[in-house]
Amino acid sequence: MSAENPSPADADAALLRAAIACADRARQVAEEGGHGVTAETWATAAAELSLAAKGVAVPLPARPGK
Repeated sequence: MSAENPSPADADAALLRAAIACADRARQVAEEGGHGVTAETWATAAAELSLAAKGVAVPLPARPGK
């Protein structure tokens, strides 16, 4: 399909890539001792993107400080 109208599979793959990138960023912030709210923001974005993709789950980092 065209870039303007991606196939459902292409859209799900793009959502998955974005979710993984957000989860990686959340993990990086948490490991570097960054602000908890920053890590949680990235983790929330990853969760929302993964839920948008059909049947996709992305492992999220533990909540910093917990």
